[in-house]
Amino acid sequence: MSRVSPSPDAPKLVTLKPEGFWRQAFITKAQDNIAVREKIVKKVARHSKDYVKNLILSAISRYDQISAMQLREMVVEEQGLCSKSTFYRILEEIEAEDRVEMVAQGKEKAYLPRIAAKH
Repeated sequence: MSRVSPSPDAPKLVTLKPEGFWRQAFITKAQDNIAVREKIVKKVARHSKDYVKNLILSAISRYDQISAMQLREMVVEEQGLCSKSTFYRILEEIEAEDRVEMVAQGKEKAYLPRIAAKH
């Protein structure tokens, strides 16, 4: 007995569970592709260089003083947003742009938010 597979463009049956009740809905292939594309775009945007840079800057502002190692733990190890080498490249860019103050504490660097000049 041969089995006929549905065409790729045929709607597929998906079971959804809103508010505790089961219901069934048909989702077309196009709708399914849009959902996948949106997930990919969100993931790429989350891992973008500007996103990581802004996250580092907001962490420095939030904690007033934070070490490079603490920042690396947050960004690289806990959230997995970039590699260690990418993290340090971004941190060097932030230093070069003079957007934060850097204080050396022995071998470790600590970062403080740059205080705006008062007129």
